[in-house]
Amino acid sequence: MGHLPVPTDQLEAWIEGRLPEEESSRIKQRVSTDPQLDGHLQDVADAVRLVRSLSGEKAPPELLAHVKTRVRARRFRQRLRDLLNAPRLHQSSLETAAMVGMLLMAFALLVSSL
Repeated sequence: MGHLPVPTDQLEAWIEGRLPEEESSRIKQRVSTDPQLDGHLQDVADAVRLVRSLSGEKAPPELLAHVKTRVRARRFRQRLRDLLNAPRLHQSSLETAAMVGMLLMAFALLVSSL
């Protein structure tokens, strides 16, 4: 008979003793009869232990500054993409930039020939 899988968050709650007795007994019974679920439970328990062991660790101070810089850069790139992909706006801007560039080159040629 196939059993519905036990959600990982429910296994975490069972490991941490946060489930009601009836539910805890049900999971204990399932784990004792399902080797695959028992293996998954061991993986979840290992993950819970790892997270608990790291809870006292602090990130290096420069990490926050680095993350903020990366977020700002990503936002800037996204805004730039949004501007360049805006309908008709990018064509007008590019046409204007091309005209300004040609005028500057013509001006430079005129000045250099004097």
